[in-house]
Amino acid sequence: MKSRRSEGDDAALAHDSAARPALIAAMLALTLLTSACTQLVADRTQSQAMTRALSRGYAPQEQTETLTREEAWTLGEESLQVSLTLPVPKITGAGAAAPGAAPPGAASHNAAPPRPLVIYLPGLGEAASAGRLWREAWAGAGYVVLSVQPAKIAQALDRPPSAASVAAQADDVQSMAHATFGLESIVRRRALLGSVLAEARRRATHLEQPWADIDFTRIVLAGFELGAQTSLAAAGERIDDQPTPALPGLRGVIALSPHVDIARGSVRQRFAAIGVPVLAITGTEDSDPFGIINAASVRRAVWLGMPAGDKYLLITNGGNHALIAGNGLRNPPPPPWLKLERRMDGTLVDDASGRGQGRRGGMGPSMIGTGRIAAGDNADLIANRPFDGRHLAAILSVSRAFLDLTLREDGIAREWLTRDARRWLGDAAQLEAK
Repeated sequence: MKSRRSEGDDAALAHDSAARPALIAAMLALTLLTSACTQLVADRTQSQAMTRALSRGYAPQEQTETLTREEAWTLGEESLQVSLTLPVPKITGAGAAAPGAAPPGAASHNAAPPRPLVIYLPGLGEAASAGRLWREAWAGAGYVVLSVQPAKIAQALDRPPSAASVAAQADDVQSMAHATFGLESIVRRRALLGSVLAEARRRATHLEQPWADIDFTRIVLAGFELGAQTSLAAAGERIDDQPTPALPGLRGVIALSPHVDIARGSVRQRFAAIGVPVLAITGTEDSDPFGIINAASVRRAVWLGMPAGDKYLLITNGGNHALIAGNGLRNPPPPPWLKLERRMDGTLVDDASGRGQGRRGGMGPSMIGTGRIAAGDNADLIANRPFDGRHLAAILSVSRAFLDLTLREDGIAREWLTRDARRWLGDAAQLEAK
């Protein structure tokens, strides 16, 4: 028979056991809340840093509100995602549109001078809605921004969670990436870009809005990663035996995280025919997420190989691949099916199971296939970390000045890029020109 003391101990133990799950849940909730608050504070801090930097940076010739609409096109057998971001000038007083009315720019094409066009090409595995920060900033500076992505490329990195091992998926992604960045794929994407532009011109000819309000003689191609490769190919890069004429109406290129395959031979010879102005944008941590480019510095070879004449290179100090993608204020978390840890001996380990995958070296970064976070064995440590707002401001200011220079021949933009930008950038970024 138990004593009163032992019965009390049993009751206390039972009470503790019952209370423990609730206590653990409360502690977890508090931890999550604290983490969320910390993230909000960090986001706010970097957002304020970006706003302060922009207020002292380049002021574009025009500043408007923006409107974005999504479409789906089919050209031949190719299904395309299309995102169109339009500048919407502020109208007050008697000229203001009534609620629900069509926005400015959707009215008669004779209402305002036609606007220059920026064609944005996202990276591998990105939808046409990617690069939101850059697209909205450029449209807010008075340019029509057309983002186009083949559905197959947008969905290229989608993988079911029930697929084979993480390492097997990583192998699959890397093989696919090599093929997508290859010569045959470049030729197809360059041809498709020409078809997209022809379709936009056709709509303008039929006075469809807002296409009829676009000046197709003033075009800048902008692209991230895979899109940057396509943009440079359309600007005159020699990618096969025959030189390729630049896209009609092309005035310049913005190459964000430009891809360059050193193994293909002389970079100078391949880019020698690019005569239009080019702004190449990269970062000191802009590693290749697919294991193709092993050093971020390789991306600078694109700029080095081009002839002089309004060629600019912006390097953010500490900027990584995700920052340059322009999808938000912070690094996205890595997808669980591509979380790999590299042991000291080079063996890749699925950190969800702790089992080695039997591969050594050759694959490059430990985070491949996402294209949205910096590569390296410390990928988990930087995932979901806010970006430095000054880096974002650097890309926004320099790219808007470049657009005003190339599409509006703005002398103030040229003066800012060649004289004032370096002092304003400080230690956040480096800007070179030739």
